[in-house]
Amino acid sequence: LIGILNTINQTFFDNKIHSAIIIGIGVIVFFFIFVLFMSVALVGFYRYLLEKCRYGAARVSRIFFVWSIKRGLHVAWVMLVKNFHLFLWSLTIIGGIIKSYSYRLVPIILAENPDMSAKEPINLSRDMMNGNKWHAFLLDFSFIGWIILSVVTFGIVGIFYYAPYSYLANVELYAVLKAEAKENSVKNADMLCDKLLDAPYSQTEYPIN
Repeated sequence: LIGILNTINQTFFDNKIHSAIIIGIGVIVFFFIFVLFMSVALVGFYRYLLEKCRYGAARVSRIFFVWSIKRGLHVAWVMLVKNFHLFLWSLTIIGGIIKSYSYRLVPIILAENPDMSAKEPINLSRDMMNGNKWHAFLLDFSFIGWIILSVVTFGIVGIFYYAPYSYLANVELYAVLKAEAKENSVKNADMLCDKLLDAPYSQTEYPIN
């Protein structure tokens, strides 16, 4: 992408300032696309974990399920809105920390129901985390030892131990808060309606239509 933009610049411009601008735009566009891709990939990864935790086996290809049902762009948009809200709150520092917990469940909610509008998973995550942020913080703090080991080992422990445990912990947290939300009739909790993810644990694979 940067090479293409640079070629255009050389064709139409002969100015270092213009060149720097073109390259800067290319970097920003590339970063923007990368962030969107990673956001969608995160939702797909949580889908894989949701199925893996409920069933004894899950296909790794389920990481790409958002694209397979043609909801990739929609999920990317919802995650963009969520990240934009978080960015604005982060300008207040404390607000950013609090809202990072409020919006924590958004990608997992989308992993269960990728058809929700931008506001619905954000508001639902906020409602589900209401009164549970401190518990989530304590959950994160319980991994402090793994975080230290990850730093000491230059990320090796983080990749192979801390990251998998933390993602699975989020899925289990989601399962508990989802049950509470439905029990308390939290608004939009009924949209978390994949009954196969609520089924008793099974050694079989998640049934894909």
